[in-house]
Amino acid sequence: MKNFIDYKIYMFEGCDRTGKSTFIDFLKTTLIEKGYHPFVFHLMGPPKFNGDFVLDNDEKSLAQLSKFNDEYDLIREMLNTDDKCKIILDRTSFGEYIWTKYWQRHGMFTDYTTSSQFIEQHRDLMDESIYIDFWMSDIYKLTRRIEESPEDTKIFTIEERSIEANIKYVYAMYEDLAKIIKDNKIDYMKIDASKFSTPDDDLVYINSLCK
Repeated sequence: MKNFIDYKIYMFEGCDRTGKSTFIDFLKTTLIEKGYHPFVFHLMGPPKFNGDFVLDNDEKSLAQLSKFNDEYDLIREMLNTDDKCKIILDRTSFGEYIWTKYWQRHGMFTDYTTSSQFIEQHRDLMDESIYIDFWMSDIYKLTRRIEESPEDTKIFTIEERSIEANIKYVYAMYEDLAKIIKDNKIDYMKIDASKFSTPDDDLVYINSLCK
């Protein structure tokens, strides 16, 4: 693995309410202080349409795949244009492996972004990336955070499972995804946000990485 500061692309994935966005804000500030030009992208889920125009799962997945390819092309152009550019992905194309299964959006193209074909298509970017699996080992703490948000509570109580059960379900899928990432020779690290009691803890940890 390279030194952390030498990566051009930082890919963040993980459960909601684990503290990814807080960590990313500090990372962005740290990179700016070191003279870099960081940009944060939030790769969103598949498109939603109102009215009578409804996509089936295959159409949603294909639209999403096209969007990811367009975003990677934009990132590639940004990196080629500015040698101080850093890209921070808050959610990634790989996250579709988790959330299409969680939301039961299975279709012909749902796993394509984790396929060797897709990864090799963007191998130049993958070679400049580190995939960061952001999680909390303290599931009870994460459960309490989710319970504070009606929206997140709704998300993590599907299939008549408890919040804790759904967290464990998602965590298991992230473990499967980690194996795919590592098998495809993409640099990988896991950060346990449970050890960050205050925002200063995030900053201290980031500074230790960005020496």
